[in-house]
Amino acid sequence: MTKKKVIIIGSGISGLSAAYYLYKNFNVKIFEQNEYLGGHTHTHTIKINQESVNVDSGFIVFNNFNYKNFIQFIQRLKIKYQISNMSFSVINRQKKYEWSGKNLKSIFLSKNSLTLRYWRVLKDVFKFNKITKQYINSEIVSKETVSQFLSSNKFSKEFLDFYFYPMCASIWSNPVGKIKNFKIHFILSFFSNHGLINIIKKRPIWYTISNGSKSYVEKIYKLVGGKNFIHEKVLKINQQKKYITTLKGTKYKFDHVIIATHTDSAKKILSKITIDQKKLLNMVKYRGNTAIMHTDSSVMPKNKNNWSSWNFLNRKKTFALTYWMNLLQNLTIDKNIFVSINCDDKIKKDKIIKRIKYSHPVFNNKTQDIQNKLDEVQGENGVWFAGAWQGYGFHEDGLKSALRIVKNIK
Repeated sequence: MTKKKVIIIGSGISGLSAAYYLYKNFNVKIFEQNEYLGGHTHTHTIKINQESVNVDSGFIVFNNFNYKNFIQFIQRLKIKYQISNMSFSVINRQKKYEWSGKNLKSIFLSKNSLTLRYWRVLKDVFKFNKITKQYINSEIVSKETVSQFLSSNKFSKEFLDFYFYPMCASIWSNPVGKIKNFKIHFILSFFSNHGLINIIKKRPIWYTISNGSKSYVEKIYKLVGGKNFIHEKVLKINQQKKYITTLKGTKYKFDHVIIATHTDSAKKILSKITIDQKKLLNMVKYRGNTAIMHTDSSVMPKNKNNWSSWNFLNRKKTFALTYWMNLLQNLTIDKNIFVSINCDDKIKKDKIIKRIKYSHPVFNNKTQDIQNKLDEVQGENGVWFAGAWQGYGFHEDGLKSALRIVKNIK
């Protein structure tokens, strides 16, 4: 019996996991326009003092609370992973203020603990956590934006500037101006689900993939078969006649096509896009960010005791975030490696290892309706949509979107 043809466009977590779960029963081909496979799963092999080390710049960590499908996935693939560190710091150079939530000592025994500003932040952290728990337990779905919620609950400016907005901007790689327009239900649900409202108890355990996240990409490549991965850009999907056309002009027929790309890319390649498809894809926009891998510690907290895994640097027009990769990935090298977003002008050129461009979803007031709209269009004309944009924008969300398709594709 001839296997049905499934074309997958995009090799991020959504596309790769769909390929893995389908390749035994379908004739699967994966198209990727980049030189590498993995999307935001992006590992770089760099040389430091004659020693090679794998460093991630996109997907780095996952936890035991919220990544249950992903953990099962990599366990099936027999991929090794190890405990990571998920500490967080905030740096405000204009106000000469920085703090770290690395541990209780860094919270309560720092110089900041002597300031009124610090205690206002701490007081409102407890207040926010309490309100969030009450909100989640009430099962109400608020239509308020983040800005409206924070204003109506009278949170202090210190809490917003030194905790809430830095945390949200870091999680979703979006500037504060964008975060203000997110739906508060989306934010509170995320904080609750990820244990961020628990100060000490019931905190998730965070992990990182040993030797770089590309380990699982390479395993899938080997299982599915290298000949089924095609490095060509897809220009058009003809929904009616069921074929795709690549940049080289080659046409490939399909029974099903899984579009595992960002929403803006999906809109460009769909010929005769339907009204419902367009409505769905318009629900989430994307914003570009530049990540720089480097060795310049000047973007880190001045007090080395505050150095954390995630380090937010306050900037006037945007946000800046630096990941300390040695701590996140347990790197055993002498030199410190950092990955910074939106720090181009702050990093010395001779300390830059690599520049990488990424796009991250911007969630708006339509985000809560994605699943309903998705159900209306999935599978129509053999066209399926996958991507982390269907959830909170993270690896588990991308995998879940693929699993839903795998369950329904015939």
